[in-house]
Amino acid sequence: VTTMTILRWCCLLMLLQNHDKEKAARQLTTDGLESIGAPLLVDESLELETDAGKVQIVGLDFRLRGREQHVLEAIQKNPASDDSVFRILLIHDPGAFKFVPLSDNSLSFSGHTHGGQIGLHLGPIHISLVGLLGVPDQGLWAHGSKRLYVHRGQGCRSFMGSTVLRVGIPPEFLVLEVVLPVAAS
Repeated sequence: VTTMTILRWCCLLMLLQNHDKEKAARQLTTDGLESIGAPLLVDESLELETDAGKVQIVGLDFRLRGREQHVLEAIQKNPASDDSVFRILLIHDPGAFKFVPLSDNSLSFSGHTHGGQIGLHLGPIHISLVGLLGVPDQGLWAHGSKRLYVHRGQGCRSFMGSTVLRVGIPPEFLVLEVVLPVAAS
């Protein structure tokens, strides 16, 4: 499997997020993914052999309650096959990132906050109401050796059937290139 194949797979990999938990949305999501053969990672993982080595992708389900216990159990349930495996965690809620153990050196990707929904995004200045509350809201975050990238998303948030507009937070369209270190021989 080449690095480009992983990029194509990552575009098709999916984990459920809070809006997908609604009964009708969940069925549409699971049916749609099944129809194109895309894996739905609900507290599950898959491991790929790439030209750069093994990569494990772990999808953590969205939980509003009991997040810490859920994150710890899901990570424990999906260990890497060996120390040479590069791990990617897909965590919908960036607030759950703080519960990933410091010993877990996975690269994490998240969304959920829509960049903070309301804020200011001008050049190097990125401020949002969510970020001011201490929740990772957009961009690259670090805690020890752990790294998290929070994507701002493209659309608006629906709250109880009504649309909440984004103010000052532009949508994000992003391609990240993850370069794995070359193993010493």
